[in-house]
Amino acid sequence: MIPGGKKLVSPRNLIDRAIEEIRRLDWDERRDLAWVVYDVEHAGTRPDLDELIQSAQHSGLNNAISNPAFEYWYILHFRETDRPFMDGNETKQYLRNFIPDYEESLDVVPYIQPFTEAAIERAAALRTNAQLHWDNFENPSTSVNLLVRSIWEEN
Repeated sequence: MIPGGKKLVSPRNLIDRAIEEIRRLDWDERRDLAWVVYDVEHAGTRPDLDELIQSAQHSGLNNAISNPAFEYWYILHFRETDRPFMDGNETKQYLRNFIPDYEESLDVVPYIQPFTEAAIERAAALRTNAQLHWDNFENPSTSVNLLVRSIWEEN
């Protein structure tokens, strides 16, 4: 539990809940996409990450993973960097170089929207340059660009 009585949500819980939802809904894997978005919150890689990814994919889910924090995706809107971060807190602190008043509850869309195409391109370039280890979601990495590109292609 975190202050205020909110439960911490683990990637495993998110994946399990997403699997429950696609079973409950009239979901068709041939026409519908389902994504699970989570971060690793770890300086290295998680020992269970491969299992989580495979479990999601086996159930028809796509993964949008950021390591160490989702804020790395935001950073890519402003700068291409493959600099590792100690944890989510350091990532957030670095993001404040670009969005000084950043807090998790801040609506970042007005800050990042003009730069989303650049962030997609930066993430793709970083993936290409780190081809041998990117799919292990080493620090730093993100696949949120794949989710955003997927949404854009649908519209």
